[in-house]
Amino acid sequence: MLRLPLIVGFQGLEPDWVWLERVRPAGVILFTRNFQDLEQLRKLTLDLHRFDPHLFIVIDQEGGRVNRLKTLLGEFPGPPSMHTPEIARQNGYVMGQLLRSLAIDFNFAPVIDLNYGNPGNALDLRYLGSDPEEVALKAVAYVKGLRKAGIEGCLKHFPGLGSTIPDSHFHLPTLELPESQWQQQEAKVYQRCAQLGMHNVPIMVGHCTIPFWDQEIATLSGHTAKAAQALGHQGMLISDDFEMKALDQTRLPELTLQALENGLDLVIVCHRADLIESIADALREQPQILAQKHQRINTFDQHLVQLKAQSPQPPFEKALADWQAFASGSQSEQQDFHAFLDT
Repeated sequence: MLRLPLIVGFQGLEPDWVWLERVRPAGVILFTRNFQDLEQLRKLTLDLHRFDPHLFIVIDQEGGRVNRLKTLLGEFPGPPSMHTPEIARQNGYVMGQLLRSLAIDFNFAPVIDLNYGNPGNALDLRYLGSDPEEVALKAVAYVKGLRKAGIEGCLKHFPGLGSTIPDSHFHLPTLELPESQWQQQEAKVYQRCAQLGMHNVPIMVGHCTIPFWDQEIATLSGHTAKAAQALGHQGMLISDDFEMKALDQTRLPELTLQALENGLDLVIVCHRADLIESIADALREQPQILAQKHQRINTFDQHLVQLKAQSPQPPFEKALADWQAFASGSQSEQQDFHAFLDT
């Protein structure tokens, strides 16, 4: 059976294995709700890999405001602490070593949206900066750090949510830049990342309406893949969570098909088991889509295997000690940030 072009979440400390067998996703995303303690987390990731050695395990672990491991490991410095590319590289490497020791494969970080100072778009304290070149250099360094540890990163949220104001978790925002300004700012970050060797890093696509793309939503639009390719990117295109309220929640199976037909490679569905099954059923009625995405998923699998082969899995105790030393050495984040939207 072909794996479906989905990354799915589940409730509780382990998935319903019969349900997971029925769905057969390409990947699983972990949240704080899936952790009890480090021993349980390590057992969970090993069990998931035993269930399907090709299943990739994903986490949103930016550090700072978005820190899924906070309940187990405490604070870890986030993007505002990455004052230079070298600090970003160190952060990525220490983070990657810890994730690798936990048998996690793939980190949905870094955020490369530009900071326009807009409140209320869920990006406060997650930015690397406001200058395209600065953000690109830090992002490339961070991903190099992750990759040195055997973990893949992800550039997000294409085509750029920094200029938007409503939070796409709750409303559908609109990209507020004219196309010419977008090309020189948000798009420039992605172009520079590709030019600096990150052309095959996955990109997460955000939910927002793009006025100069026929008023289409980026996650559903055929313009998205064309634009990413024009900027030099060849990596996987992955949606943000389809259960975010930016999308019509009554049409998600249909919208999943539309997104995949228009160029996305993977769709994320984080919460509802019944919805995930409905989407899986709809996908199995489209063998052409599955065959096309199967090749992309297999290529990505091989890429993850190559990354891990270049960096042996470190002993957990050493990775944890390095994490703790790096976290305690950071002076730039003193606030007690709450885990971000992790329900």
